[in-house]
Amino acid sequence: MKSYRGKLVYLATTIFIFSILYSIINPVNFYGINKIQDKIQDEMIEDKVREGLIMKPNESNKDRVERDVEKIVKNEREKINNQNFGQKYLDCLYFSIITSCLLGYGDIYPITNLSKIMVSLQAFITLALILY
Repeated sequence: MKSYRGKLVYLATTIFIFSILYSIINPVNFYGINKIQDKIQDEMIEDKVREGLIMKPNESNKDRVERDVEKIVKNEREKINNQNFGQKYLDCLYFSIITSCLLGYGDIYPITNLSKIMVSLQAFITLALILY
């Protein structure tokens, strides 16, 4: 029973350490963290395009719609890149738990080499814990 308790402490420690490491690196290293914001951004862009097309689409309306769409995209990207640390840490903690338990849902996944190396290292440490 004591060995299981030690393994659980070891697993919790690695989850905590990797969640902090994931939260330190830029969120662009992972895909899927802000799916809701991505969906809202897409819908807002579609609404602006539809609004511009419903009006008589002359050259000035087209330019205005393109400027509005660019402004919306820029604002949404700023929200994604400047999210508060609490939400960012919870996303990273969730990802770390899913990776440590070797579940791999696939809703959030690494896309850069740095994040792939970190995730692979965390999975390897978890396997070592299981096999030890």
